[in-house]
Amino acid sequence: MNNIYFHIEDGHVSHTNHPLPHTRTLTINELADYIFADDSLEMTLMLN
Repeated sequence: MNNIYFHIEDGHVSHTNHPLPHTRTLTINELADYIFADDSLEMTLMLN
């Protein structure tokens, strides 16, 4: 299996091929929600 594990702490990311103890698994959707939870996203469309 091609698994990679990311550890996010204090704005820094590290990765390993082995799961870290005392962590929880997130789906890609849960990870996106976690990363952008405090941001108010805005989309701007520019036309020529």
